[in-house]
Amino acid sequence: MKIFKILLAINFFISSVYSQEIKTIIPLTKTIHSIKIVENGDTPFFIYKKQGILSVMNSEESFPGKTITGIDSLTIINEYFVAQKAKLWGIYDITTNEFVIPPVYDKIVPISNTELFYANKYGATTIIDINNNKIMPFKPDNIFRIGKKIGKIKNDVFIYDYKVKNKYFIATIPENYEFDDNKKPIDLFVLNNDVFILKFKDPKYWELHKTGMDKVQFESKGRPYKAYKDGVVFMLMRRHRLQSLIGYDGKTILPFKYSIIKKEKDKGGNYFVTTKSRKRGLFNIEKGFLIDTVCSQITTVSKENDIYLITKLDKKSYLYSLKDNSIIYFCKTAKQLGNNLLVGELKKLNLISMDGQVIFKNNWEKVNHLTSDLFVVVKGGKQALLNNNGEFVTLFENVKYKSYKNFFIQKQKKDGTKKYYDRNLNEILKDKLNFDVIKNFNNYLLVKNKLGKYGLINSQLKAIIPFKYTNIQYLKDNYFVIKTKNKTGLIRVEGEL
Repeated sequence: MKIFKILLAINFFISSVYSQEIKTIIPLTKTIHSIKIVENGDTPFFIYKKQGILSVMNSEESFPGKTITGIDSLTIINEYFVAQKAKLWGIYDITTNEFVIPPVYDKIVPISNTELFYANKYGATTIIDINNNKIMPFKPDNIFRIGKKIGKIKNDVFIYDYKVKNKYFIATIPENYEFDDNKKPIDLFVLNNDVFILKFKDPKYWELHKTGMDKVQFESKGRPYKAYKDGVVFMLMRRHRLQSLIGYDGKTILPFKYSIIKKEKDKGGNYFVTTKSRKRGLFNIEKGFLIDTVCSQITTVSKENDIYLITKLDKKSYLYSLKDNSIIYFCKTAKQLGNNLLVGELKKLNLISMDGQVIFKNNWEKVNHLTSDLFVVVKGGKQALLNNNGEFVTLFENVKYKSYKNFFIQKQKKDGTKKYYDRNLNEILKDKLNFDVIKNFNNYLLVKNKLGKYGLINSQLKAIIPFKYTNIQYLKDNYFVIKTKNKTGLIRVEGEL
């Protein structure tokens, strides 16, 4: 009778909060053993095994999809179906249920934006086309080199010798580009999809090609290293372990004096941290050096507010704002904490705003961000809950807090008892539903109730997936594998999670 009342209460709670629609992709089936999602362009495909036989279906098809016989494993790489049979790999066409490239390789990897593939067999690698024709002979993996000279192998595709992390790449050159027979390049560097650079000899010079720009010739003693993909007209050159910054007009912005020139992310490509003799500086394309290369450390504290922690030679540290080009606070350490900054002074922690205004300064030993306006602070082994004004909300001992988007959990250290609170410190879910949190992702909780059933609740504490499964596994894009005692299926939660 007691269990019946619990079930009734749980069902009432679920029915009262359950609001989002669940779409069944693969119904619960006894003979399905595994389900995975792979993408072909923008189209997701679902691959599952039923009684040891693979089936595949895309998001527009309905169950049971298409059965793939005679192969052991299937995945998608660069929009090609790569299939395994008898431990060997080939390229598979699911429309004809046939291998386009037979499964005779230990490994096969499609090369992006081409109809070419790396194929490995017996410890050696070659390049083949979609018809399994070998573009070059097999070469042992440890000395695999595509070739030092430029060679046109098919249409607008060139092989070039550019080694990064022991990999060699295929370069795609624009179809309308024509080489001058009287000036054949001796080397090719492809920096991204929009930029490639040719090297010429007698006389020595570089020729830069960028989509939407006229070609530019320039001289440099270095080698092209990196160009940026965000439309910024800068590239790095390397020479004898030093780096230089060159504009796409061929003019030198920073000379070969720096061991590292690193572009700061999310700054419009205009800010670079320079390193020279282990000292760092901050350089801006339009304004020049904002901070000379004399600092022992320059660390991004807040990207959205353009705030840096600067440590100078005399060991004095301060927070520097790029927006105002000014010092906003002196401190030893700093990190972003919610919408504020947690700063350290002589091993004590204080909280300030992004413009350097002190929120609370009581020299705490530890500060944790609980919500946007609540902080857990520790001093002398005791804990307290403070608001954004530094005012005490409550004092407590022997408890741990874990924060989520719209609520947080208080757990007693002694017996593990949990309580759930909303942002206004009101206790919620009391006497309604007791569960254990299994996993948190995107501020959603995969939970298991006291009856051993799994479900999903959102940040408003509403049940998204009801508590009736023995296991739930999140895949991607709101897709979940669901399991009961002896069945497996796939569902999708409609709308944003």
